[in-house]
Amino acid sequence: MTAVLLLAFGGPENLDVVEPFLRNVLVGRPITSELVERVKSRYELIGGKSPLPEITRNQARLLEERLNSASSIITRPLSFKVYVGMRHWHPFIKDTVKQIKEDGFKRIIAVPMAPQASKASTGGYIDAMNKALEEVSGIDVTVAEAWYKNLLYLQAVADTVKEALKEFPEERRMDVQVIFSAHSLPKRTVEGDPYEMQLKETMDGVLKIIGPINSYLAYQSKGQAPGEWLGPEVELVMEGLAKEGKKDVLIVPIGFVCDHVETLYDIDIVFKKKAEELGMNFKRAASLNDSKAFIEALADIVKRAGNRS
Repeated sequence: MTAVLLLAFGGPENLDVVEPFLRNVLVGRPITSELVERVKSRYELIGGKSPLPEITRNQARLLEERLNSASSIITRPLSFKVYVGMRHWHPFIKDTVKQIKEDGFKRIIAVPMAPQASKASTGGYIDAMNKALEEVSGIDVTVAEAWYKNLLYLQAVADTVKEALKEFPEERRMDVQVIFSAHSLPKRTVEGDPYEMQLKETMDGVLKIIGPINSYLAYQSKGQAPGEWLGPEVELVMEGLAKEGKKDVLIVPIGFVCDHVETLYDIDIVFKKKAEELGMNFKRAASLNDSKAFIEALADIVKRAGNRS
């Protein structure tokens, strides 16, 4: 059997753990009571928790079912067991790696749950896993390469865009302004990173499937760290489009694979309000979450990684 380890960011599953979660994310930086209350208020508006942990567990469960159904001709009853490890909250990556060792696995296929690679996101997941592996022995690890151009993943994203475009009147669809949105990062942290290039290639791959549309790549959820961040910001792009007289805007969260505070608050609340202030009709493409199309993509990503090792 092979262990599959989904590496994710993590998120607070109730308001009481928002502060310790923030301390894990902002390690070494000051955490003020004002910051904690501000973040808590955002989670209150999206249901009092982050849905990311539960969605990631569902992704793991469905992926395990899909991988093992595809391996049904093998005489062993199971070929894969899928685990979840979070960088900033329970279950922590180090604890999951320990559990995998205790369960007797000698092989891990690790899948960072972010399509595009960067030192700040996927690099952090892999560093946490490698540090955990230093405390165990006898496990071979294969990390799935950045899967920003996986064809099944691109098709899954394209499907969400097509479905979202149907929410606009047919006679206006060709003039919908589609903003592909990704998490901004400080420019100093992405020097030498493939992050921006991979985002653009993901967008191009989706557009190749969909066909010609009015499209833009923009960034969101900029943090408080000083210095220049990746841009343009989504809100600035919307302002520019409004000045041009554009009325319909669709946000596609291309840098995220499941709902969390950056989609449910930053996009669905903040950007929607901004669009309304600008007199624009606002829609968002659904996140991939645990959709069948995305689970198929993950299964393909795991199999390709397994074939490399």
